[in-house]
Amino acid sequence: MVEIRLGMKRLTIENWREPDPTITLMVGTGDAWARLFLTPQLATGVPDEVVKLFETARGAIVYGFQFYPLFTLGVEQVFRVMETAVIRKCEMLGLKPCRDNFDERIKTLHEQGHISEANAATLQAIRHLRNDASHPKEQMILTPAAASGLLRGIVDQINSLF
Repeated sequence: MVEIRLGMKRLTIENWREPDPTITLMVGTGDAWARLFLTPQLATGVPDEVVKLFETARGAIVYGFQFYPLFTLGVEQVFRVMETAVIRKCEMLGLKPCRDNFDERIKTLHEQGHISEANAATLQAIRHLRNDASHPKEQMILTPAAASGLLRGIVDQINSLF
């Protein structure tokens, strides 16, 4: 029997390779879990640096099947990957925001007509999620459905930049 402590699987030498029972209750098999997060794909024009960061974050999400909190850490990292994508887009366009931060980069892309008002609002929401994840008061735990939706949305946003 897997011990649950502080709301998560307590890892041991004997159980670290086993699926996290919390996840199997929600999605069933490992293949169903992997399919949920491996289906969204970045476009071929996305810079390699962004792709590498994204695939690392996605790997943490998929391997979260063994340890549920790892899954959320992977999703939190995807928020940071979005920021890197925005930085690369600004660099490619030669844009210099007045302040060197995520908020100003989003505003500059929008003001210069490179992203729509709707995309700017979505990016601002992602920025807020990134801030919350980077300065946590407690461990964030997401459901697979919420995380899958976030991942798909971020993939769409990254693809729209490139």
